Amino acid sequence: VASQGCDVAVVECGLGGRRDSTNVLESPVCVLTSVELEHTEVLGTDLASIAAEKAAIASLGGTLILPRALPEEARRAAATVASERGATVVTVTTGGGTLLTGRDRRQTSRLFDASNVALAKRALDELQRRGLFRDDESRAATKKKHTVVSLGALLDNPNVLRAAKAALPARREWLSPTLVLDGAHTEESVRSFAKALPTGADLIALVGLAGDKDLPRFVNAVASAIRPTAVVCAPLDGTDAARQRAADLARAPFFGSFGGLRSSQSHQNDDAGRIHLAPDIRTAFHKATDLARGSSSGAGTSSFSAVDAGSSSSAGSSSSGGKIVAVFGSFSLCGQVRAIYLRE
Repeated sequence: VASQGCDVAVVECGLGGRRDSTNVLESPVCVLTSVELEHTEVLGTDLASIAAEKAAIASLGGTLILPRALPEEARRAAATVASERGATVVTVTTGGGTLLTGRDRRQTSRLFDASNVALAKRALDELQRRGLFRDDESRAATKKKHTVVSLGALLDNPNVLRAAKAALPARREWLSPTLVLDGAHTEESVRSFAKALPTGADLIALVGLAGDKDLPRFVNAVASAIRPTAVVCAPLDGTDAARQRAADLARAPFFGSFGGLRSSQSHQNDDAGRIHLAPDIRTAFHKATDLARGSSSGAGTSSFSAVDAGSSSSAGSSSSGGKIVAVFGSFSLCGQVRAIYLRE
């Protein structure tokens, strides 16, 4: 970071916080966006323990920003650790997030989670309070006791948000009007992603999940929040373990029994409403695109089918007939799908 001459760097922790390699940085401003039961074998088996591990990124004299929406036990644990480390705790109400209204608000809500926008605004204001990002004009205004525009207010400008979005791949990333990518792989992140999808949209879900993720919770969120018309499951790589994980995902009880997945009422004679297992990501993407077009072959009445490599047509660029292909469950999956889409 120093070699690149950065004035300010946004660094994301890889795993937890206390023992993460990024904790060598003494960050003046830290943000804890969410706490979920993830990586429990390392971080702890309850929300309070995980929050305490994450909050340990706070440094002496720094500020830790927390969303008020955190579960009480997690917020209390995080605040305790931050205080013990000599940091100030700031709690942010994340309900609104932005002052945008009308069309700008609707468009932006497809790109960003409102709570994350609120946290980012507060972080920018805190950095400004600490003297960062101040140009000569703002310093002069401060000296004369004139009002200085809040740096966080920049995020009320839709053009600024759209520019920021261009540098944030696989987070509500729309490659086309009918293809969206998101790395959501936990219950909470899947539910957040669902809010970015058009209400009532006919969705084809292309999913893949790493072996260390909570499969039952993920499946529950997909079934209850995404509610796809069809699901295509893909292995994240060519290993036997990845193929087995994809098979487990496709055969998960909540998927297999359609406990929450809604069948398409308008395509009784094709694959709509079914669950499909693909041997690789390329085949899975082509299958999902074919399902979106309504051009898939191999009709049947069972709720599960296996897709052979090469059995689906090329994704290409033809219309999907108004259906949306939503790719999520893994950043690796999203990256590979993006490469296939751009290449083909």
